[in-house]
Amino acid sequence: MKILLVNNLYPPYARGGAESIVVAQANKFQQQGHDVHVFTTVPLSLRSSRKIMETTNEQGIIVHRYTPTNIASYYNLHRIPKPLRLLWHIIDTIDFSAYAIFSKLMRDISPDKIITHNLKGTGMPIVRAANKAPEHIHYLHDVQLITPSGLILHKQEKSWDVIGIFARWYQWMTRRAFKNTKTVHAPSQWVIDIHKEFGFFKNAQVHKQVQPQKNFNKEKIRPTRCLFVGQIENHKGIAFLLSVFAEVTKNREDLRLDVVGGGSQFKSLQKQYEDNDAILFHGKVQRSQLEQFYASADTLLVPSLCYENTPTVITEAHSHGLRVVASLIGGIPEMLLPNDIAIEPANRQMWK
Repeated sequence: MKILLVNNLYPPYARGGAESIVVAQANKFQQQGHDVHVFTTVPLSLRSSRKIMETTNEQGIIVHRYTPTNIASYYNLHRIPKPLRLLWHIIDTIDFSAYAIFSKLMRDISPDKIITHNLKGTGMPIVRAANKAPEHIHYLHDVQLITPSGLILHKQEKSWDVIGIFARWYQWMTRRAFKNTKTVHAPSQWVIDIHKEFGFFKNAQVHKQVQPQKNFNKEKIRPTRCLFVGQIENHKGIAFLLSVFAEVTKNREDLRLDVVGGGSQFKSLQKQYEDNDAILFHGKVQRSQLEQFYASADTLLVPSLCYENTPTVITEAHSHGLRVVASLIGGIPEMLLPNDIAIEPANRQMWK
């Protein structure tokens, strides 16, 4: 079978859990003997030396990297001023040049199955082309179809970027794009419910995927070494977590926090806490290094301030025997085990 996977990012350009899931799917299908293709994007900064579409064979997986006809790539979107981001989202929502390019790719490779993931940055209209494939499955990772940012923050559920005029137009456009999508997979009931609340997937079969939990050794837990893995951005709650952790460690010398990941707040937070020996910043690390952090930690901290679907880090932490302390928000509670702890987001006293 010829399978085409679609995601806005793919290694070496990767930022979150969706990319790791797409990589895992690609490898799994290849091992099963399928002909695997990936459609993704590259940063615009590389456009001068690249074609609009460039195809490479990456260890047996055929990767088609598309250079968007937008003012910036999704990978670098956070670097442009907010007023320009509005223009970026409008172009991405109505970018029919992407539809034409993706349709040509479909004609060239004739996929038996198309699996779409995050589409922000690829040009939202490509889903109309994907719907014409013999089989099309869409995977929900967040709320990118509801709000352009893909984020709904705690206590900002009624903000302009969720229910404002532009947000309502955007939702109308994305609902229209997905109206003929017949199959949707989602890892949490929360993300299914919120999309149905906004009128999505009325004609689709929506399947909740049960997240497998691996057995782990409970004797390993020693609640002294904590770990944060993720983007160093405000919506992930990292600034809040560090302020609480710094206060707690004034009276405790047995706690340590390893902060793994990169983002726009990395340098400022690293400088702010450079004199705190209990907090160590490591930046982005390779997968082999990340495995070492999981192996040496006791507790994963997930202080999200936004509505997350099913953070990959929680599944990974469970597979390494870590207890998880996480925000009670979005689909996170559905992932937690009896030994884990769910806490109201940004509740300082409870997080202590």
